[in-house]
Amino acid sequence: MDQLFSRSVTILSRHQSILQPTIEQCLEERFHSRSL
Repeated sequence: MDQLFSRSVTILSRHQSILQPTIEQCLEERFHSRSL
């Protein structure tokens, strides 16, 4: 799970300048669901 997440972050970071708001939103949703 951590490996997949790490890979996703690496891929997304390449497009960070374009998709930064989307990435942040996705990450927030991920962490919130994981917290619950």
